[in-house]
Amino acid sequence: MTGCGRQGPHPFYRLRVVLVLLTCLPGALPADAGNDHEPVHAWLGPAAMDFDYKEYADGETLNHEHGTLYGLAGGVQAGRNALSIEGDLSWFGNDVSYDGQTQAGTPVNTQTDEHILDALARAGWRFRRQERLQYQLFGGLGYRYWQRDIKSTSAATGVDETYTWWYGLLGGRGLYRANQRTTWVAEAQFMRPLDPEIEVDFNGGLDDTRLDLGSEPGVRLSLAWQHTLGSGWRLEIMPFYTAWDIGRSQNRPLKQNGVVVGRVFEPRSETREYGIQASLGVSF
Repeated sequence: MTGCGRQGPHPFYRLRVVLVLLTCLPGALPADAGNDHEPVHAWLGPAAMDFDYKEYADGETLNHEHGTLYGLAGGVQAGRNALSIEGDLSWFGNDVSYDGQTQAGTPVNTQTDEHILDALARAGWRFRRQERLQYQLFGGLGYRYWQRDIKSTSAATGVDETYTWWYGLLGGRGLYRANQRTTWVAEAQFMRPLDPEIEVDFNGGLDDTRLDLGSEPGVRLSLAWQHTLGSGWRLEIMPFYTAWDIGRSQNRPLKQNGVVVGRVFEPRSETREYGIQASLGVSF
């Protein structure tokens, strides 16, 4: 988002910080951690998800966005002994349907151009390692950048909203090796946004504004099927589910050319994502 009154680092500066961390992950393992060294594994592949977003106020649904987003997901993982480190990066985008209303209650049906980028770094510790069954706990830090461009109609002028937040995460993973080539991996990850915010561009009708949002827990669940192809290559297919709940912002002055003309707030919202990603990875 390109709000005029933004203070502090630009969202893409924050994203670059995460990307630098991801590129440093393989070299972050201690050199004297032991001889049980696992190869570095990197993966990349297409992804798609059913995107469902709703805003609420006083128990009523203000607007609903729904559609399919397409994207790309990749990452890198390394480990030594019981310690593992991992970085993931994903991007999704597409137009989805928008069903809402103006402040005066006039129905609005249009399209929203969605762009979602998510980056995270995690460190995990394996508590049990057997030939067929393993357990691991992990924690880390992530960053989410979401641009939501609501298109204008004859009844209402669209707005361009950008949500950004860092988030802490904790989770667990279970790995079951069905045979020498096939492995199942179940994972649950709990997330907490850190100072989430939104920047709103009113497309010239009003002054841009920035709002601090409420922080509520989120969750991500996944179940991956991994199949070894040989020569270090591996195919993975992973269905996933992600839920974000963001709290209502405080009221702030709404301005036009610097003059206060009203009040503005961002309603409470819920985002649900049901998706699947397929990736091809290689160990080296």
